[in-house]
Amino acid sequence: MNTGFRGWVISGLGLSLCACATALLPAPSLPPLWRAAAAPGDADALRIEPLNSAAQLGQDARLSVRGARAAEASCQLADGEALALEGELVRVPSPPVAAPATVLCQAGELRAEAQVTFTDSVSLPVADPYGGGVVLFKLRALPRAFTEPLGRDALGLDPLDAKLEALDALVLPAFPFDRTGARDAVGLGLWVAIDLPEGVNFYQAVSWLRSDPAIHAESYLPADAAHLRVEPRTGWPTPLGPVTRVVDPESDAYRTEVQRSAVKRAAASAAGPELTAIGAAQVWSQQQGDGVRLAVIDTGIDANHAALAPNLHDKSSERGGEDLDGNGVPGDRYGVNTAQLAIARDESGAKLALGAPTDVSDWDGAAERTRQNWGHGTAIASLAAGAGGAGLPLGVAPRAQILVVDVQENLRTSLSAPHDADPRARDSESAPEPLRSSTWARAAGVAYAVGERARVLTCAWPAEPPHWLLHDAMLFAEDNCALVVCGPSGSADASADYPARWRKDWLERNGGDTGVVVDPWTGEETSSPLLRPLRGVVVADALPSAAAPDLVLPPRPGQQPMRVAGALSNPRNDGSSVPDRRVAEQSGAVTAVGLTAGAALLVTGERPDLEPWAVRDALVTGASRTTGAPALSVAGALAATGRLEQGACRALMRRAPTKEVSPWPSIKVKTSMDQPMMGAPPASEDVDTDRHR
Repeated sequence: MNTGFRGWVISGLGLSLCACATALLPAPSLPPLWRAAAAPGDADALRIEPLNSAAQLGQDARLSVRGARAAEASCQLADGEALALEGELVRVPSPPVAAPATVLCQAGELRAEAQVTFTDSVSLPVADPYGGGVVLFKLRALPRAFTEPLGRDALGLDPLDAKLEALDALVLPAFPFDRTGARDAVGLGLWVAIDLPEGVNFYQAVSWLRSDPAIHAESYLPADAAHLRVEPRTGWPTPLGPVTRVVDPESDAYRTEVQRSAVKRAAASAAGPELTAIGAAQVWSQQQGDGVRLAVIDTGIDANHAALAPNLHDKSSERGGEDLDGNGVPGDRYGVNTAQLAIARDESGAKLALGAPTDVSDWDGAAERTRQNWGHGTAIASLAAGAGGAGLPLGVAPRAQILVVDVQENLRTSLSAPHDADPRARDSESAPEPLRSSTWARAAGVAYAVGERARVLTCAWPAEPPHWLLHDAMLFAEDNCALVVCGPSGSADASADYPARWRKDWLERNGGDTGVVVDPWTGEETSSPLLRPLRGVVVADALPSAAAPDLVLPPRPGQQPMRVAGALSNPRNDGSSVPDRRVAEQSGAVTAVGLTAGAALLVTGERPDLEPWAVRDALVTGASRTTGAPALSVAGALAATGRLEQGACRALMRRAPTKEVSPWPSIKVKTSMDQPMMGAPPASEDVDTDRHR
């Protein structure tokens, strides 16, 4: 690639937005955002496919030259650099900086043009750079807070508002769930989703937005961005409503709307040998988790299962599909499905919505139409807080409440009426793709659970690279008295092992007092003074592993993993008046997460004043070490609470929100200074964007 590449990019394509931008800012022009390549007049004779595409910076792109006279064609870049044809393929070398590259092919008087956008983004969620897309940014300040999940074209921030207007972009709150009374010291409310319309180059526009001083450079490009933007129709998707809770969740009025836990207390004699082995039955005369709320942030649950129904967080006011509790989620009788987040744009603007707000069925999809492959949310819920019954398993905390937070889109949702016309649904006759459980869906699920006052959250998720978006949500939970119980990632790659390697204790044991996040835009590790290690997270596994779990389960003879009876979902029985009663043995990390979450519920029920890191301390220090590894001991954990000082959570859960400062002691971390903000998009770095600010 010759040195003239940058020059022809700026001069050869024209400015798609200069005309409108000049009137917006006292600058001569905005950086170019590039027009898409136009289809040839005689496509049958000569054309290039794909017409507009994206490629990773540093890697060559390959385009196809098609048509009756394709064999006669010669191709070059817009600056004149020749490109070699290999059969029908033309190889386009990557430029040194992120930029669109225009390819021109000619056969006699016939001409064809195509464009490849080379981007430094690690993930490429938008196949067509000009097809529009969604990106999440964290703002440095938000002058006017969102009260509704509706798109805005201005935030009260200069010059960001001028850029949004030039792009015809709309901004929506990334976490529109109720946070009344919550402490948002991490700035979860500063995360916004920017919806970029068709017609501008997605990657160049995002680079340009990232350079704005009102935005932190870190960004999140949803991996399922192609499924986020939908065309609405009557009644679908369900728009989120105003965030105005009508009653306080700790008040008597709210409690009357929530079904009480199982009427009868569990007898120690009803516990199986596995629950007895971890000491759960020994403490049931003292504590059974009455009223403590567990959020199962997973694949959903089987709400019709007899072992779970008595303990479900069932809001009768939501049974008609209305949003009567004012938390912005209509019809969330048992919880919410954040995997169905969508941005619906119509003539009235853009709205953040839920595709299927009430569908929280636990179904992990199917490899074939006839194969039954169930999710594990039901099992986790029953192991932690199963109500028991004739022939049904008891959980560690049999009188706790269960809140369902489905963060994984499932095939049943896509195929069930009235959602069978969901434009995001894959073809049911084809092999299904991996189920979507995006970082945004998980973070939104955590935010929702905190707003519903859950004190224990589960995160038995597959491994993923750390990212600021989810980390803020985890810190938000920590600051609001919620302990998170996770499984080990099982990943050998430290950069894909979140949150296991972001625990404060793990970092201290491994010679550091901070962690790193990976910027998905560049793939580089970065640090920020706004980030801190996680103190309120427990990683549980069935047996000791390379992930160095905080707790393991007592092994069976021969060091075999513990197996415990747990509820099994039966989605084909959904909607039946006959409750499900399927039970199967569970083992592995899922079992460890479920049992440990149940133990955390008992500790919290015994000491509701304890901060999440104190609950964690009780679980870890109370563990049995007869086999060398810290094995879960419920009796030991409750005994350990007697040695802990008075905590602040009982008072803080009822206090007015504190947004200015964190109520917790500050944590010293090793950080570098904020990275300098980028200027113009790399393709336009010759433009003096400082003059535009």
